[in-house]
Amino acid sequence: MEQKVGQKIQTNLSSISAFRKATGALKLMVAVLVVGCAGAPTVESLPEIDLRAESPDEDPELRDPCEAADEDCALLGAYLWDGTPLPESLEEAIPLLKSTCEEGNGQACYLLGSLHVLGRGVATDLEEARRRYEEGCSGDVGLSCFALGWMVYHGQGGEPDSYEARLIWKRGCDLGSGQACRQVGGLYYFGRGVDVRPELAATYLFRGCVGGAGEACAELVEHFNIDIEETEDQERLADLIEIACNKDSAMGCVMLGAMIEDGQGRPTDLQRSLGLYRRSCEAGEYYGCTLMAMLFERGEGSIPTRRREAVALYEEACQTGNREACTAIGVLYLRGRGVAVNGERAVEYFSRSCEMGQGRGCFNLGLMYESGRRVDTDLPMAARYHRIGCEMGFGPSCNSLAFHYDEGEGVEVDPLEAFHYFERSCELGYGKGCFNIAVSYEEGDPVEADFQKAMKAYEKACDGGYRRGCNNLGFHRLDEAVTGADIRQAIAALELACNDGERPRACARAGEVLLEDPRIPASPLRARRNLKAACDAGEPRGCLILGSTYEQGQGVEENRAQALTLYAKSCALGQVHACSRRGWLMLNDSETRSQGQAELRQACEDGDEWACDRVE
Repeated sequence: MEQKVGQKIQTNLSSISAFRKATGALKLMVAVLVVGCAGAPTVESLPEIDLRAESPDEDPELRDPCEAADEDCALLGAYLWDGTPLPESLEEAIPLLKSTCEEGNGQACYLLGSLHVLGRGVATDLEEARRRYEEGCSGDVGLSCFALGWMVYHGQGGEPDSYEARLIWKRGCDLGSGQACRQVGGLYYFGRGVDVRPELAATYLFRGCVGGAGEACAELVEHFNIDIEETEDQERLADLIEIACNKDSAMGCVMLGAMIEDGQGRPTDLQRSLGLYRRSCEAGEYYGCTLMAMLFERGEGSIPTRRREAVALYEEACQTGNREACTAIGVLYLRGRGVAVNGERAVEYFSRSCEMGQGRGCFNLGLMYESGRRVDTDLPMAARYHRIGCEMGFGPSCNSLAFHYDEGEGVEVDPLEAFHYFERSCELGYGKGCFNIAVSYEEGDPVEADFQKAMKAYEKACDGGYRRGCNNLGFHRLDEAVTGADIRQAIAALELACNDGERPRACARAGEVLLEDPRIPASPLRARRNLKAACDAGEPRGCLILGSTYEQGQGVEENRAQALTLYAKSCALGQVHACSRRGWLMLNDSETRSQGQAELRQACEDGDEWACDRVE
């Protein structure tokens, strides 16, 4: 029976692979920069870069949403971009939201503002909505800044003011709202209330793209013919960002440094990246300080590990409101890296990050109280923080909260509520959440068994970077395969599972099918690569089949000695048929014939009929 999966304390940033999946190209470090601030001066000329496509007369994304035929849907789209669910019982929720908002909780203010826009549970009141959004924005909720900027730009609940809207959207972008970044990019691209600034338009659209605003990705392609998945276009994007950096945009320097660090659009050069981060940090851009601290924390290439400097940089950046830095230093105090282990300080920094709206900080608090690591175990408190992180849209928090409901830890046991939170985790792109949904559908607990839904969920888990999902997807696809195309899809999933180094059985199966399945052309070299990975990881069948390729000369010259070595390894790992194959080969040499007979007899006694047929 499959077991559902949770997770461990998370560091400052999500995995690089998750960001690559989200954008198709650039390193996760660049994703952090969506919460930074750019300010490049005007660029008079941009030689050899086609920066401007022909602009339409009107920016369709900045029209008043109330002009839409279905006002309710338009406003939901305009003000609830993150999919935040409205409270189920508005009568009970509204007084709590009001009191919580008045205590300084920005998320509560944001929800109140949305209720006043929609007229749900309260009277439609755009002036009150605007006031609540302003409180939410002041409370560091980027989405509330986005909504406030929208109202200010369109004159909803007050006078229109494009200048003020731009400043509000910039703040929202600083706080991580991809949609706010996108709006700023649109203003600079179309020249609405500002001079046309192509380099800033591209920078903000890029930040919006990696910040989750899919429309911003599309607009990068539409306006600048930049596809961030293409190497050539990464170079063009780096050209744009370098122009901004050279014109004293501190955030441009941070973004350029991150691209150079990952070899995107420029050759990898860690010393140059470090210099760019330092330059931006000294100019007051604390995301540069944070990325410089990350280099010092881990040490890489020509950059030595300097954890004490990393701690000081994280401290400074956290004090200025950089929530990623707060999370990072919390992890250092939790693990005792560069500082003495101190659970209270870890809680302090994770709490600060969580209060600033970073789900990862809330998540780490939840895991600390859940596991009793450096704090007293407090399951209700753990569930509370996981709920907060989930409400912020952090998938791992939803997955953890689901386990609390599944096991009745800090909350009442509720399998269906657990399933709901696994679903939410999956919707947010968290692969483990999708895997847990798949297990639920495969086992029929707590929902009705549905193999097709399980397969779709395994596919989402695999797409979300969780290789155990790829593993199950590949094996199930092999079981159901009819055509060669089915086989190739199964192999692709198994190879993804193989690549993480923890699923050697997937490597062995992929190699075996590539050699032996008649529905596809044999691919000995590719098969041997998978089989070697399996064998190196201690998978006995991988060593067995790899040995047979040397014995039979499949994609490689026959090599009896190598075959014997691989069979011996497989045999030692418990693969009885490998013992038989080794014994059989040893019969061909007079010096080892008696040993070969002994190994065949032993394999026969251990249940291998193939050996029994060959014992003399």
